Amino acid sequence: MSFKTTDLCDAFETDPALQIAEPLFNDYGGVTAFCGPIATVKVFEDNVLARQMLETPGEGKVLVIDGENSTWCALLGDQVAEIAANNGWSGIVINGGI
Repeated sequence: MSFKTTDLCDAFETDPALQIAEPLFNDYGGVTAFCGPIATVKVFEDNVLARQMLETPGEGKVLVIDGENSTWCALLGDQVAEIAANNGWSGIVINGGI
């Protein structure tokens, strides 16, 4: 399955639910593209809820962590990333510290 942002914007230009992420992302871990159903968690300067989510079977899902853009606390490190990979998560998108 492949979509281009421009095509989605054209097809859904009147849909207020369509949101486009700013291109401010960095990739870590060697995977530059992933997809899957999304699970979300909102945290603030604490990664406990994110870690608990990643300890469950991911079944190809993508976890979106909204850390409110705070960089005071790392929301993901090598150990939690390994947990996610071992539990079958497709990828992680983080708005916050890594």
